[in-house]
Amino acid sequence: MEYRNAKYIDNATDGSSRVDCEIKHPVYGWIPYTLDPADTDATINNSELLDQMREDAGIASYVYSPPVDIVPDYISKMQGILALGEARWNAVLDYRDNYATWSERVVIDSAADWEFNSENIELFCYLMDISQDEKTALFIAAAKIKA
Repeated sequence: MEYRNAKYIDNATDGSSRVDCEIKHPVYGWIPYTLDPADTDATINNSELLDQMREDAGIASYVYSPPVDIVPDYISKMQGILALGEARWNAVLDYRDNYATWSERVVIDSAADWEFNSENIELFCYLMDISQDEKTALFIAAAKIKA
């Protein structure tokens, strides 16, 4: 069977590693396929195909990719406050009580959800001297808080 772009997708050491590849289907042409040695479906002879790949030394090694944290568009106010921590949130409240304009107080007190790319959050970041990288980390950490 013709195959191409074969690569291990896990790092099992017992011979059960799966392989992502493309196979040349007689009707559909090149199609994506995951070869799983444990698959009992005989439509494609996985043992024969895997032996062929091994003989050709045609399987790329598994490369670990660490999971990527997704930056959420929104977090709740509660998640944001808990992720900030007591000292930083108290600094916001001190600013609100002693220096904020009326509109800044409304934003601090009323924002139910914090939107990553909003003027409200930019104001918070400015008030707390939070960089863009710190804001990203804050949103990722806050999204993991469940309550």
